[in-house]
Amino acid sequence: MGRTRCLLVSFAIGATTMSLLSSCRPVTGSHDRAQRETTSAPARVEPLNVWTANVKYLAYNWRMLIGRIAQRERKPHLLLLQEADRADARRLRAVLTRRFPGRFGVRWVQGDNAVLWKKERLDLTDRRTARRGPRNTLRWKSWGNSNSCTGRDRGEIALRLWDSSRKRAVVAASVRWTHTTANACMVKNLRSLNRKLERTWPRRRMTIVGGDFNSVAERRSRAGGSRDVLAAGKERDPDCWYRTFSRLRGNRLRQRRPGEGNRDCSDDRFFSHATDTYYDTVWLASRREGRNAICRSWTYTRKLRARRGTACTDRNGDGYRDRSRLDYIWVRWEKRSGDPVALSRAAATLRVGSAGPDAVCIDGGCSGTRYSDHRAVHATIR
Repeated sequence: MGRTRCLLVSFAIGATTMSLLSSCRPVTGSHDRAQRETTSAPARVEPLNVWTANVKYLAYNWRMLIGRIAQRERKPHLLLLQEADRADARRLRAVLTRRFPGRFGVRWVQGDNAVLWKKERLDLTDRRTARRGPRNTLRWKSWGNSNSCTGRDRGEIALRLWDSSRKRAVVAASVRWTHTTANACMVKNLRSLNRKLERTWPRRRMTIVGGDFNSVAERRSRAGGSRDVLAAGKERDPDCWYRTFSRLRGNRLRQRRPGEGNRDCSDDRFFSHATDTYYDTVWLASRREGRNAICRSWTYTRKLRARRGTACTDRNGDGYRDRSRLDYIWVRWEKRSGDPVALSRAAATLRVGSAGPDAVCIDGGCSGTRYSDHRAVHATIR
């Protein structure tokens, strides 16, 4: 219980001295001050709520995507779209504005990638980045067209936004690699992505790269086979492209791949400039639940079959996996100097809240309600 301090006023009337209690106030100790400061402290800043979605069928089922986002009970701050034409991106912005309080901005690139952001949290034209939107917008074309990766393919997009709640610049990129050349050109595209971001915005406190990579983290097949073995769904020995992008995985394979004698990823001709400064948010979040929890984070199923089960279970009895993780949300943190922050897995996990694909529909009930042949992925990032 707190103490009180009182002011005693004394005065004389003739030979008699009288005293009156003028006022009392509590004495504030260190404990009381600390309690008051805690009570008056501002609320914790909400982490960024990020979604990435391939919306191939959005024109028919956009209500389902919005419903899935609303089920998370968090208002989206960033939405990275792939396979969305300009009309779809604008339509989705209008729906988001009606469903969630506030306003949303949108930027689109030829090649059907788009970035939508919540204007009350993120600003494209803040004075601390650049007043003009074009200076905060980066568009480029990925490598593809053939397995030689010498031709330009589709348009990709990145925006630099000012996070008014965290007082920092956030770069958000929406990418999609064409499925026919994604695996062959992955390393070159990741290197190109990283170099373009570095040259355009050398200092950015946070970088988020999300999209449809059309490549699994680990691709392993039996000799002479073309389909992935089931064990690869656990992602214990990810491929070189994943290792050269991930901060937490070394550049040496545990097992050789069929037809490849080299196990050192750094020997690849594109790896002379390492980009391994990014963190896989879904992988980090799944590790809280165990080493095999990543099996449940698949985002694509062959021929839209076998929605039940995981990427590590076989429903067809052939020993190969039918579900794969093709969609990712990567994040990179930087110091004020522009150097990337190196974190342990435990430290990085503290900066990532929930992350993973959205809820999956049941086998027979998916044909008329899907918004894509991919599942959307979400992540909350601090």
